[in-house]
Amino acid sequence: MKRVALIGVFIGAVLTCSTAQAASFNGIGIAPGTAVTGRDPAGFHYRLAPFEERSDTLKLINDTNETKTLELTVTEAIIMSNNSLVCSDKALNTANIILNASLVTVASNSTQLIPLSIKALANGDEFNACLTAQESKQLSGVGVPLKSRLAMRLSIIGPGKPIVKTELSHLSAIARNRQIDVTMSIENKTGTSTVIVGDASLRNWFSNETKPLPRKVLLPKATIDQTLQYFQRPIIGGWYELQVRTISSPALRTAQQSGSEVTALYERTLFIWPHPLVLIALSFLIITFVVGLAFKKSRRSRTD
Repeated sequence: MKRVALIGVFIGAVLTCSTAQAASFNGIGIAPGTAVTGRDPAGFHYRLAPFEERSDTLKLINDTNETKTLELTVTEAIIMSNNSLVCSDKALNTANIILNASLVTVASNSTQLIPLSIKALANGDEFNACLTAQESKQLSGVGVPLKSRLAMRLSIIGPGKPIVKTELSHLSAIARNRQIDVTMSIENKTGTSTVIVGDASLRNWFSNETKPLPRKVLLPKATIDQTLQYFQRPIIGGWYELQVRTISSPALRTAQQSGSEVTALYERTLFIWPHPLVLIALSFLIITFVVGLAFKKSRRSRTD
């Protein structure tokens, strides 16, 4: 039973989508074929005008000493809760990406090119899918088929300078016992995958603390919510300014399209209560001061 559980973990791991120049496992690999105008040489990333078409090739690699039969599929690219992109088991029924073969036999220690047709969307928005290759094999002694699946992301983006527009739709902070929890929602308003970096700062007249934001990739028209335990709670409370600076840039771009960064600044003013121990100490001082005044006034009235 433990072996079956481990197999399930293994299958889930190999379905993660690769964006590198090639994906390989146990001597079997897939990679972009010959160089094509409009495609990033590091992967299946295209910059095409609406309705523009391209012909490309998917390279199948067999570095083993056995003949391999691979099942090729174009699948959906799914946005996960953490805003990452993974490849699903479901075949994608679309005319935008067409592989000219579904079952291919590749001889030992050889490669084979499979024709691939790509067509951009009508509105020029980013389009994401996965190219997958899979070999089936029976695992001896267990009776559960072990399937290793390779996948690479395929993206189509419009030409020219990518439009980047993100918005911090929510920003708040809550003072806990020992830290300040900063909650924010960042929304990608365009059809382009966008990288978000930046920093957050908490400041007043007496302190100024700045921390970097974790790097995030927002897929087209997606929103990411995150709560960051960033700042130590100030012992002395008061009014503070929470400031978040975001730097957005297209996730897929060429060297000629650098400089597409957009910087935005968001601010919130918040009141932070002093630490409970400070409140207790302050209350004690106030009570002591009031009692002292009352005692002093009482002595004066007796003297008079």
